[in-house]
Amino acid sequence: MFNKHDFFTDNILSHDEIKQLWLSVYRTKGIGNALFWKHFQKCKHFTHQIRTSVNNEIESVQKFNAHLVAAFEDHYPQDLFCLNYPPPIITAKGKLELLANPIIGIVGARNASLPGIKIAFEMSKFLALSGFTIASGLARGIDKAAHEGAMLEGNHSHPTIAVLAGGIDQIYPPEHHAIYQNISTKGVVLSEMPFGQSPIASLFPRRNHLIAALSKGLIIIEAGLGSGTMITAEQALALGKDIFVVPGSIKDPRYKGSHSLIKNGAILIDHAQDILDYYQLIPRKKLCPSFTVDTTNHDVASQEKNPTSHEILKHIPETGITLEELYLDIQYMNLDISMISETISNFEFEGEIHRAQDGKIYLS
Repeated sequence: MFNKHDFFTDNILSHDEIKQLWLSVYRTKGIGNALFWKHFQKCKHFTHQIRTSVNNEIESVQKFNAHLVAAFEDHYPQDLFCLNYPPPIITAKGKLELLANPIIGIVGARNASLPGIKIAFEMSKFLALSGFTIASGLARGIDKAAHEGAMLEGNHSHPTIAVLAGGIDQIYPPEHHAIYQNISTKGVVLSEMPFGQSPIASLFPRRNHLIAALSKGLIIIEAGLGSGTMITAEQALALGKDIFVVPGSIKDPRYKGSHSLIKNGAILIDHAQDILDYYQLIPRKKLCPSFTVDTTNHDVASQEKNPTSHEILKHIPETGITLEELYLDIQYMNLDISMISETISNFEFEGEIHRAQDGKIYLS
């Protein structure tokens, strides 16, 4: 049996506050007397525990120099209200005013090709300088290139938003610590997760959903069938967002999902200006070249006759290397980026190298 005094002993809320809290729970559909008392039989303690947990998170966020932004506050992104159930509170670190800017999302493969990385970087740079804020997920490959392009020196007013799968303090992947710090200074880092929450696999679809909701339009660069990028695109479509897709080689599996989106009505683009034309905007600066993709069916056997390809292979250590690192290592060879990418793809096809989940290329 309960005694009414049990509910208020050592409780930090007033009677009226507790009454409002109880009423909001009790009037919830599916909550009857038995369920209410089953979960609240230790009611004299639960409000104190809740308040302690809340205070701990508020204190942690403040010490981290971040902010909790509720849905009724000015800095809360209005685009999130396109969700049936937007997060009531988000955590943000950096320039909160960027959340009010028109946002374009750029997402794509983690194991991106060099041309894909270059396209993401250049498109992001152009769009940021044209007035858009660029949103992405801080992942390897396309995401990283999109963030870096937006933060290029000279662009101070419309940089980038990094949406995290974990808490605002959880940097993933760990090697992106430097770019995280840069974004939290020049742009804004965003999360709907509690402070300290690890970025477990089940949370990445929620992160992707947030990117889709934030974005006026979503640019897809290298999306394989069944990939996280395709999930983000499908979420964006369900929210009525514009989907822009950069096409690629029909031989590259990283473009299978991209081409599927185009077949189903997504907007094909080969230049960042296409985005501005679609929204009938004028660029501030013409900085972005057009991008053409070589879809010629080259003979893989010709690789063996090309001594340059074997020189590239020598630069792949047993410990693995990222595409960006490889490109820097072989800059002295003065090779066209498309040739490097094709050479790598051919080596993959022949089984001489393989890509791992960490985004690196390894010798087979």
